[in-house]
Amino acid sequence: MTFTNYSKQWKIHRKIAQSTIRAFSSANSQTKKAFEQQIVAEATELVEIFLKLGAQGQYFNPAQELTVANAANVICALCFGKRYGHDDVEFRSLLQRVDDFGKTVGAGSLVDVMPWLQSFPNPVRSMFKNFTDLNKEFFGFIHNKVDEHRETFDPEVTRDMSDAIIGVIDKADNDNGLNKGHTEGTVSDLIGEGLDTVSTALHWILLLLAKHPDMQTKLQELIDKVVGRDRLPSVEDRNSLTYLDAFIYETMRFTSFVPITIPHCTTSDVTIEGLHIPKDTVVFVNQWSINHDPLKWKDPHIFDPLRFLNEKGCLDKDLTNNVMIFSAWKRRCIGNQIAKVEIFMFFAILLHQCRFEKRDNDDLSLNCSYGLTLKPLDYKITAKVRGK
Repeated sequence: MTFTNYSKQWKIHRKIAQSTIRAFSSANSQTKKAFEQQIVAEATELVEIFLKLGAQGQYFNPAQELTVANAANVICALCFGKRYGHDDVEFRSLLQRVDDFGKTVGAGSLVDVMPWLQSFPNPVRSMFKNFTDLNKEFFGFIHNKVDEHRETFDPEVTRDMSDAIIGVIDKADNDNGLNKGHTEGTVSDLIGEGLDTVSTALHWILLLLAKHPDMQTKLQELIDKVVGRDRLPSVEDRNSLTYLDAFIYETMRFTSFVPITIPHCTTSDVTIEGLHIPKDTVVFVNQWSINHDPLKWKDPHIFDPLRFLNEKGCLDKDLTNNVMIFSAWKRRCIGNQIAKVEIFMFFAILLHQCRFEKRDNDDLSLNCSYGLTLKPLDYKITAKVRGK
């Protein structure tokens, strides 16, 4: 679905995917609660891991698969109805594929622009081969998981999103042109998009918390005022924790960790500001440029979450809607709403339970490595438990 052309069939396919996501995350109070409980379970385990790693003031690299593993388990539970142990061979293999894919995807982008690079031996061609091999391996994993669901499918019991999609696409009598391949495609989109975006956002959030201890203190004072110390934050607290959301939006804007969109193409001839773009031209949206446009953002290269709050302390919806990280319009990431809930809940629970600190002489670099997303370079922090 992510890489297919815009058509009537695509619109039906996307509608099915969106309705499935809603059914398992926000359709009613029961599904909302179940989704939230999955996030809480993973976030509290992440707290325990961080506190163990930070015991006796030890500094650790939070990017060493821990955040990925916990964030990944949420989407795996939604898609496969299964939570993986961190040492599970199948799970670690999946995470490694996603990590390797993120590192090699740049080769795919270069070949999109310069296809002749495939014609002779060169480093980009080798990377592109790795890129295509990883694509096949990842889709093979998804195909096997979906086939397992097909073998045990019961139309009376919908266990997870894979079952729901099988029921609508595989088993339904329809003439919309969708087939079993679209089932695997939908699940692979959900898994692929759900793994990297949330974990990368959390990596940047932890770095920025440690880099700006004054902001971290303000955030924790707000959480203590709204939530207290006798329970964990919940989704229902979100409207009262606007500074947390402002910090998240500013992290997405400031880092622009998805700097350009996946390739799109024009569906007709179009002229923009005098530039003629023919039909079927491959185009990319520069999200980094949009998020750092000085005409829209005052001092765009300064990290300032308060820019998203109005004089009443409420989120400025006009500004939040202008942050580009999940693409936009009809091609917006289908999982963007559940990703935002995940990021908020992980962030709120980590803040509620832990204090994150850097070494005194470490400025924490904002430089990054480029792949599918922009990830911070390895850094080390410590986590200290917050008292009652």
